[in-house]
Amino acid sequence: MNEIKRRSAIIVITSVLLLAALALATGIASAQPSISSKFENKLVPDALGEGQLLFPSDVAVIKDMIAVSDGGTSRLNVFDMDGNFIARFGSQGDTLTGEIEMPVGLTTDGEKIYLAANPETAAVWNVSDDGTTANALIAVPTDETEIGPQRIAVDSDGNIYIACGPTHHNMALPYRIIKYDAAGNLLAEANAFTFVKPGGLDVSGTSLFVAETNPMGEKKILVYDTSDMTLLDVEPNLPANSTPGDVDVVGTDLYVSVSSFTGCNGVIKYNVSSLIPALDYTQIVDTSALLGMGMMVTGIDVDAKGNIYVVASSMSWSSSGQIFVYNATGTQTLSFPDQIGLLNIWGIDHDSSGKVYMLPISWSGSPASIWTVNINGTELQELVNLGNTGGAFLKLDDAVHIWYNQLGLNMATGELVSSGVYAMDMNGSVLYNLMTYNTSLTQDPATGEAITDGNRSFQIPTGILTSTEDGKHYLYVGDSKTEGWFTGGSGLVTKFEYEIESEWSFTEVWSAGTFIASEPTRDLAADPPKPNEFSMPVGMALHPDGDVLYVVDGCYWRVAMLNPENGSWLGEFEAPPLPAGYTRYSEPLAHVMAEDPSYKEALLFPIDVAVDPDSGLVYVSYHGGSGANVYTKTGEFIGHVGVGVANLDEGGIVAALNLDLVPTEVNNVKHVIIGDAHGWSVAVYEVTTSEGDQNS
Repeated sequence: MNEIKRRSAIIVITSVLLLAALALATGIASAQPSISSKFENKLVPDALGEGQLLFPSDVAVIKDMIAVSDGGTSRLNVFDMDGNFIARFGSQGDTLTGEIEMPVGLTTDGEKIYLAANPETAAVWNVSDDGTTANALIAVPTDETEIGPQRIAVDSDGNIYIACGPTHHNMALPYRIIKYDAAGNLLAEANAFTFVKPGGLDVSGTSLFVAETNPMGEKKILVYDTSDMTLLDVEPNLPANSTPGDVDVVGTDLYVSVSSFTGCNGVIKYNVSSLIPALDYTQIVDTSALLGMGMMVTGIDVDAKGNIYVVASSMSWSSSGQIFVYNATGTQTLSFPDQIGLLNIWGIDHDSSGKVYMLPISWSGSPASIWTVNINGTELQELVNLGNTGGAFLKLDDAVHIWYNQLGLNMATGELVSSGVYAMDMNGSVLYNLMTYNTSLTQDPATGEAITDGNRSFQIPTGILTSTEDGKHYLYVGDSKTEGWFTGGSGLVTKFEYEIESEWSFTEVWSAGTFIASEPTRDLAADPPKPNEFSMPVGMALHPDGDVLYVVDGCYWRVAMLNPENGSWLGEFEAPPLPAGYTRYSEPLAHVMAEDPSYKEALLFPIDVAVDPDSGLVYVSYHGGSGANVYTKTGEFIGHVGVGVANLDEGGIVAALNLDLVPTEVNNVKHVIIGDAHGWSVAVYEVTTSEGDQNS
């Protein structure tokens, strides 16, 4: 991939005076500033830092310890046999061999861990006897070819079996069942016509047992001959209306997790000492209660004593997962770690005293609250329960109000829903809900529909900003007709003046945006975004000079620069070119590109923007990275805020969300706050700007 060079593209200038003013503001011959940053603390403590599990996938008992893969936080967690947390491990090194990203399947040979470690490859890891250290040994396949590992097993000779399929990095990967030797070299592969969607798998002697989870067809247990990976004429019976999930073999006992909304939920056992054509089962564990708790079983392991370890992941994004342990007769003996509520913080802003206000979003539909906290992480308190799913952006205005754009995700349809933009007093009481307003538009830039009565309603308000300019109060709203979450849709940005005398009133000042008929399926490689086109505008910020409004154009991976006076297009911080074969920007693509160091200066799925009021430097958080990039006024790369993803406990961020800049007593030192979507925390960094006036 070609190295991305940041540059400003002044595409549309409506006034020669504007062009001259912007050129003077960016500096003609002045030295560029530089930044340095260090982690300070967390505002929302890492909710998963004591071993709590976000989306646990699989479990294995090794060396009298319990290892758990957590796809939600991209970590491998280790506990003692009583469920006490020992340590967790993330990516190591610069290659796929040491990368842990959304791990899934997990197994052990008693000494080493075999892990479906990332969307490309599996890996073999060594874990110390006390569980405090771990390191990657080899990748499987050894040449790091992308296979999409999902479940993994190992036989007594060290041969490795992997069930593969599509991943969030590459949805085009086929489902496969592959056998490798102990060094990670390909040995054999099952005929693709013998399965549809393989799930869990494990091996006993010369038999490989695979759960067929075919979502549209027959569910069953497949049995393959490990010598040549041919399918045997053996089909163990399954409970009616149940889907097999994970598989584990201990001696001659085959254990399978099964799930159903109308049938059996639990762990069943077969005796596979003789592979008669129709093996029958015995139910050992009943997990129906977990389904009632809103949890689903994602993995199992059975130790030599017959104790059964069940991984259960919450079906919502508002609570953590757990491990349940049952004895050989199916009686529950242990559950760990404690299940906790999670705050997925999006909206962040601060008041004049430096107190931070935070707004989470709840994808499951449960009510969310606005929280306050001091910049050092003390006095985290609930301000008000909103009674809805929260929102994406929160802003405070100079008239002592809290604003937020309400947002939620319909989990059944995958569509965003919103009831508008809310204004509240500082105690959290709702004062106004803006959803419909008077407009001068004759065509809706979001829908393309004609506007004949002078009234328009927001489609989905995806971003907001408040400001006071020349003593007047203004509200900027980004709005789109969305197609799912950051999938696409035509959008616009509107500036309102609002008054709050005897009653609230809103006057449209200008609206920027053009209807894009080809969204949300537009081929961006063949038809790149043009000026005045927006697809899900999110974060916004004003430059302290007052001449630039920055708008993060979420689905187009760029930051637009608009004239705050009239909404005219000034230029953009450009998106990176799409790699060959891609037609759209997406979250999966952002994570893929983040692995290429040539994209370190690029905007990989930008979310929010903030501007240092003293230096004028522009901070852009991006979901495909582990912090925020810093640019000059017109988009020249200056540096990065963050410490990477490897160490969450020391400020590491998995996938950045919104950000805020809080001043200190020293003008060139700021607290930079960044939310973490996958770490479920909010980190604070101290950023120091060196001399070099980029606004001179």
